[in-house]
Amino acid sequence: MFRWLRRAFGARDAEALYREGEQLTVRQSHAAAEVLFRRAIARDASQPRYHFALGCVLQASGRSDAAVECYRRALLLDAALVPAMINLGSLLQARGERGVDGGRELDEALGLFRAATELAPGAPEGWINLGFALERGRRLAESRQAYDRALAIDPSLPDARFARSLVLLAQGDYAAGWEDYEARWQATGYPRPSFGGPEWDGRAVDGKTVFLYAEQGFGDAIQCARYLPLLEARGGRALLRCQRELERLFTGVRGVAGFIAPEAVPAFDFHCSLLSLPRLFGTTLDAIPAEVPYLRAEPGLVARWRERLRDHPAALRVGLVWSSLSKMPDAAAKSVPLGMLAPLAAVPGVRLYSLQLGQAGAGVPMEDLTGAIADFADTAALVECLDLVITVDTAVAHLAGALARPVWTMLRYAPDWRWYPDEARSRWYPTMRLYRQRAPGEWRGVVEAVGRDLVEAVAGGPGAAAGRATSST
Repeated sequence: MFRWLRRAFGARDAEALYREGEQLTVRQSHAAAEVLFRRAIARDASQPRYHFALGCVLQASGRSDAAVECYRRALLLDAALVPAMINLGSLLQARGERGVDGGRELDEALGLFRAATELAPGAPEGWINLGFALERGRRLAESRQAYDRALAIDPSLPDARFARSLVLLAQGDYAAGWEDYEARWQATGYPRPSFGGPEWDGRAVDGKTVFLYAEQGFGDAIQCARYLPLLEARGGRALLRCQRELERLFTGVRGVAGFIAPEAVPAFDFHCSLLSLPRLFGTTLDAIPAEVPYLRAEPGLVARWRERLRDHPAALRVGLVWSSLSKMPDAAAKSVPLGMLAPLAAVPGVRLYSLQLGQAGAGVPMEDLTGAIADFADTAALVECLDLVITVDTAVAHLAGALARPVWTMLRYAPDWRWYPDEARSRWYPTMRLYRQRAPGEWRGVVEAVGRDLVEAVAGGPGAAAGRATSST
C-alpha cells in the first residue's frame, strides 16, 4: 500500500515537473526548463516525452550532440514517436553534411524521415523534412515529389512552397521556381516588410520611382544587382536600400538614383525586393542576364591597392576565402578547413592573399591585408589587383564574378540552386569555374583539383586562370 502511494506520488511529481518545464519552454526559458526536465527524468526515466522535451531545449541551446542522445533515448522508449524522429533526423542531416561519420548519419536521417511519413502520412512535416534530405542528397526529382505531397495535404504551407522553389530552381524550372519563391514572405524566418503603396509587378515604369531593397545576404544582393540597369531601361528610377557595406560598391551601378538608409522608407511609386527581380524580368536558365562586369571597382581605390602590392612580386596573386560567415545553419557545410588549403600556398609562383574577414589565416602562409578593408568597395579594389580568387560559396564569389575577375568557387555536395546545373562554369558568372564535392563533406578532391589547375595557371600566366576549366570534381 505505502509502496504504491510512493510510486504514484513520484509519477505525479515527475509529470508536474514536466508540465512546468513545458511552460518555460514556451517562454523560451531553456536553461530553467532543462533543470525541470532533468528532474522529471530522474524521478521517472520511462517516459519518452520527457527525454524528447529535454532534447528540444538542448537543441534550442545549441547543444546538438546532447540533444541527439536525448532523441535516441526517447525513440528507444517509443519507436513511433514521430516528432523525435524528425528532430533527430534534422540534427543528423546537419552533421552528415559536414562529412561526419562517413555519410552514415545522412542515410540514418533519410530513413527517419521516411519512417515518419509512413507512420504519419497525413502530417506534412515529415514530407517537408524528407524533401529537404532528398534535396541535400541531390535527388531533386524525389525531393520535389515529397514537397508536392506536403502541399497536397495542406496547399497553404508557405515553408513547403518556399523549399520546393529551391528545388525547382536547381532543376532549371525557373518559371515555376520564381513563383514558388515568392512564398518566402510567408515562410518561417522571412517576415515581409510593410511599406504601404503598391508592389512593382513588372509593368512599365516610365518616370516612376521604384524603391528596391535587399532582404537577404550580401551575395544575394550582389547577384541581383545585375537587374538594376534593366529597370532603368524600362524608364524606372531606382532608390536602393541595402547593407551599408554594399553602398559604395553599388554607387557606380547604372540605374541607381540614390541610396536609402537602413530602416528608412522613401517616397516611391512602387516597391520591390531585389530577390523578386529575376521573376519580374522573366529570367530562365537559358536567358540569364550575365553580361559582366556589371560592378566596377573605384579607380582611386584600385590605384592605392596596386601601390600597396607593388613590392609583392609573384607569378600569380591569388585571393583566398575558406569560410562562410553566413548565419544560416548550412554555413559550416560550405566552409573548407583552412589547413586543407595549405598545398595551394606551396605551389611555386603563387602568393596567397586573405580575403577572409574576421578570421586569421593561421597555419597557411598568406598575406593578410584585411585590416585595410572597410567594405565591399575595398574588397572589389583588392580583387581587381589580384590574378585569381579562390573561394567557397560566399559573397566574395559573387563579387569577383560580377567584376568579371577569374574566380574558382568550391562547392559543397548539394550546392545552392544558383550553382546548378552540374557544369564546370556558372551560367550567372562567365568568368567563374565551379569545383564540386564528390560526397558530402569531402573537400580533399576539390582541393586537389584546384591545386592541379593552379599549377597549370602558373605555367600559363595570369590569363590562364580565366581559361577553360581543365579539371573539376
